[in-house]
Amino acid sequence: MKKLAVFLLAVSAGLFGAARYVPEFWAYVPASATAVVRDYVPKDWHAFIALPALPEPAKAVAGAGGAQAQAGGGRNAGGARGGGAQQGRPTPVVTAPVLKKTVPFRLEAIGTVQTIASVTVRARIDSQIDQILFSDGADVKQGDLLAKLDSRAIEAQLRQAEANLARDRVSFELSKRTFKRGEDLASQNFATQQRLDENRAAMNALEAQVKADDAQVENLRTQLSYYTIKAPISGKAGLANLKPGNMARSSDGAIAITTINQISPIYISFSLPQRYLQDLRESIARGDSRIEALPQGSAKAATGKLALVENAMDNTTGTIGVRGIFDNADEALWPGSICNIKVTLRNDADMIVVPRESVMLGQKGNYVFVVVDGTAKLQPVTVSRTVDSETIVTSGLKGGETVITDGQLLVIAGSRVQPRGGQSSSLPGEQPASKL
Repeated sequence: MKKLAVFLLAVSAGLFGAARYVPEFWAYVPASATAVVRDYVPKDWHAFIALPALPEPAKAVAGAGGAQAQAGGGRNAGGARGGGAQQGRPTPVVTAPVLKKTVPFRLEAIGTVQTIASVTVRARIDSQIDQILFSDGADVKQGDLLAKLDSRAIEAQLRQAEANLARDRVSFELSKRTFKRGEDLASQNFATQQRLDENRAAMNALEAQVKADDAQVENLRTQLSYYTIKAPISGKAGLANLKPGNMARSSDGAIAITTINQISPIYISFSLPQRYLQDLRESIARGDSRIEALPQGSAKAATGKLALVENAMDNTTGTIGVRGIFDNADEALWPGSICNIKVTLRNDADMIVVPRESVMLGQKGNYVFVVVDGTAKLQPVTVSRTVDSETIVTSGLKGGETVITDGQLLVIAGSRVQPRGGQSSSLPGEQPASKL
């Protein structure tokens, strides 16, 4: 099978002209693979596939070199297929420094924009609408006049009650003076005690009647205020569902005049795994949380902070509900919209980070290739989490090392490597950490 695979590789290279028209082709083929091709492909094919010739001293040991290549080739300790031999030319790779830096503790989620307050505006009495004083979708402030109802009947009742109140107050004043005169006469024995008691009773009855009339007037004035409908909160009004001439009714199933949603400030509701509950509570207590919300389909993100954690876990999903509050002065967040959420709970200092693409997964776990004096060294690592394009390493690296970020599939442990262009690449805006 090995001979057949090598033969097919050589034939493919010749048929497609890769070796003939791309001279660098064999430069990227490991020396071990070149030796195997030389051993198992007929010599007549060597020129056809442009196989590099062996140096004179090496021809004598070509067969032995091919056998060694077979034994040394294959997969490296991490599980990746090796591409360069220790005695061959260096494998071109891309490298980056291992950095020690402050990294945000960031979580990501999907959230829904929700209003802090939403009020459905209905009439509190049954009456015909005289005027609608707002436009569909208008911004309103608390106390703004929204609608007026036909109040002629209640106004007539109020005037009648006020007249009754005025009449009874006059009668009450007269009864007080009558009682006062009766007291003076009784003290001089010119009036009987019975007469004095009758005057007192009449005065008390009229006083009670005045209080009743006053309460009736107050009740009617309160009812009259229901005929003038005002905005209970500040926000954005919806459609005016009822127009002048329609009947506004107070029953629960009746059509509402409109609905007002508070837009600024506003909530975004989302869920996070319950293992982050303590981190969330600590961040809310410190007040240093930061939330970036990007509505789907929008290029502009809004910034807010954590407001609260709900008072119960969702035991079906193992998550906890969280709400972030946003000023939303520019109305970038709209109730009901879906947002991509990034929550920064804190900033962790002195974290060891490597580019995400440098970490590979083998049979024994995660590992990276560290470049030491031009040689690739396989280094097992323990990773914590990934933030943007960087992976946090908790063990295996100290900072200041150089790791391979591209070309690992052509590298085996102990092989020579050469950074492309002769320079190590650095992460944007960062400097390598000093070695500990």
